[in-house]
Amino acid sequence: MRDFVFFNHHCLPCHDKKQVDLLMPEFLKLCLRTSLFGLKTIVIDQDVDAHWFRIELTPGYYWQDWYSGTALRDPSLKEQVQAFLRISTRQPFFLPEELDAALLFDVEHGESKCSFAVLKAAVWHDAGILSIPTRGPWNVSPIMVQTHEMNDANEIREKVNKVENLYSLDVFSKIEPLLIAERHAAMRSGKEIWENRKTLFPHLEFCGSAPDQLRTWSHRSSCLEQSLEAMRVLDVFAEKWGIGEIHEYTHEILRQFGLTHRVSGESESCANDRTRQRQRTFHLHTTGEAAYFENHIKVALGFRIHFFCDANDRRVHVGYIGPHLK
Repeated sequence: MRDFVFFNHHCLPCHDKKQVDLLMPEFLKLCLRTSLFGLKTIVIDQDVDAHWFRIELTPGYYWQDWYSGTALRDPSLKEQVQAFLRISTRQPFFLPEELDAALLFDVEHGESKCSFAVLKAAVWHDAGILSIPTRGPWNVSPIMVQTHEMNDANEIREKVNKVENLYSLDVFSKIEPLLIAERHAAMRSGKEIWENRKTLFPHLEFCGSAPDQLRTWSHRSSCLEQSLEAMRVLDVFAEKWGIGEIHEYTHEILRQFGLTHRVSGESESCANDRTRQRQRTFHLHTTGEAAYFENHIKVALGFRIHFFCDANDRRVHVGYIGPHLK
């Protein structure tokens, strides 16, 4: 699971004010518990108020109404609300540069066959969702979903996934040991890959953020496995390019060597944006010069491997392995 969770606005509205008063204190405690664990950001849909106050909890009754009424009258509840409001939030579910790929990806609730934006976002980003358990299916966990994804050959692949639905402290307590174990296992795997990089990828150079990202890897193991697979293809290309069997880099060359993931350069809008260009600029390990790592391989859950092919000495440099840069 990632270091953020998605707020499930589909669970609203509550039946009435009585249900709001019953469920909101538990929701606040849950949010605070997850943030202390490391799920530090709550991602909110673009159509929902990121400051919470204009979220309609029940018809005609908003979060700010509940806050100014019920919450402020209870000192302990008031303190929890103030801590809750300090939790970082961001929008939207999908960044603009993710939208094209997301259009080729759909998620349906396993039983109802309905599509919910929060479930799609959760599967795409490998994250959990925060729900107020007003009704089914938002009062069970995990939630089983069916994913449909179109690959580059226009073939649709179907898969059953599960989404962790954090709707109570009890639910979070049950999965917390698993989350901790997954993080520790991922960190061990990433560190092992880094320590054995000269054997695994003898023809690749690592620079920029990549060394620390591998040494401290805490993301989903599927992202690491697919990154490992993609870098093996890069290493084959680097070897043949270095000895002159290949004269220049092309995306198609990687596909010919067995790359099954999408590979591309950055858009013109990214290249013209100084902030985004700086995020993708790394210093080469061999010369110390700065280079724009626009080429990237897209692996699981929106993760990217940014690399640079230096035509001067025919070396391939990997500068970034992680979540999609904004």
